[in-house]
Amino acid sequence: MREWIGQFKYRGNEKYGPPLGEMMHRAYQAMRHEFTGREYFRFNQSLRNVNLVTCVPVSETRLTERGFNQAQILAEELAKRNKLLFLPLLARPQDTGKQSFKTKKRTHTHDV
Repeated sequence: MREWIGQFKYRGNEKYGPPLGEMMHRAYQAMRHEFTGREYFRFNQSLRNVNLVTCVPVSETRLTERGFNQAQILAEELAKRNKLLFLPLLARPQDTGKQSFKTKKRTHTHDV
């Protein structure tokens, strides 16, 4: 699995989009099935009311580097397999740097 994701994300191997999209679809369907019990009523209602799929876009810099938007491909695959609409609703106005270069340390801000 790690190899497939690496091929898709870092080596620009777009052929891994459909099988990874199918895996996401199966995981989504399993989650919907798992949360059918009464104790998950509100969450289950949310899952049933899904109308569309979107994704967080990559920056222009990353899009130029990679040649395609992996998040969008996966979102489109998930939407297609679930007969949902895909809409690119979000924007990334600036390049926030590569996630792989960031540390796991989190910054917390507290309201005063």
